[in-house]
Amino acid sequence: MAEPMKALGMLETKGLVCMIEGVDAMLKAAREAGAQIKTKSRAESNESVATVKKNGLKVQAATPDVETEWRKLAEGLYPQIRGKIVPADIFDEVVRLLQEYRKGKS
Repeated sequence: MAEPMKALGMLETKGLVCMIEGVDAMLKAAREAGAQIKTKSRAESNESVATVKKNGLKVQAATPDVETEWRKLAEGLYPQIRGKIVPADIFDEVVRLLQEYRKGKS
């Protein structure tokens, strides 16, 4: 069983230098936690696919056309999510970052 993540709590400082150091520590901890979550999530996903294959199901990778169709479908749901489920400013920032990430991968 994985170790539970420890909460860092609230950051209270006396002065700008202490605050900057505290923010740096929190960012470092967030990056480390994110890396751990990403690693665990990918391992769980791989285990799930292996289990599906072991039980006789056939796994097929999505073709570029299917992926494009899926993205269009997902993007069609954006108006139902933006500002209703997720605050508009946060939603817009995530979409921007996702587009930036995808440009870097191609």
